[in-house]
Amino acid sequence: MITLTRTFTFESAHRLAKGYPDKCKNIHGHSFTGELRVACDRLDCYDMGVDFAVLKDFLKNIEDYFDHKLILHESDSQLIALCENEDWEIVTLPQNPTSEVLAQMIFEQARLVLEAKHPCKIVSVMIAETCTSKCVYHDS
Repeated sequence: MITLTRTFTFESAHRLAKGYPDKCKNIHGHSFTGELRVACDRLDCYDMGVDFAVLKDFLKNIEDYFDHKLILHESDSQLIALCENEDWEIVTLPQNPTSEVLAQMIFEQARLVLEAKHPCKIVSVMIAETCTSKCVYHDS
């Protein structure tokens, strides 16, 4: 078994809605860093598990999707309306935009995109929103 890892970053702001009582209910930003880990049990005709360029292309799409956008819970209607009125770029999610939710979302997208075309298994996605706080999502 071979494990490959590729890192990624994006700059985004978010806030926790749904009645969250602490300071993260306010809009604030992070320099998110992440890590995608895949495992391969065989090599391809070029003696690679998965070409790092494939992982880079996938993660570029993830970075572009979130970078310099405000990530909100879909029920945050007044803030969403303001952003749309001002033509500010947002991403809305059906859950609070926590590191846990972002990691799971990226994991599931990687599974759909990468496992369908390449002989690999998605092992985990790590998201760090600060240099001291990170979350790792992996299949049981």
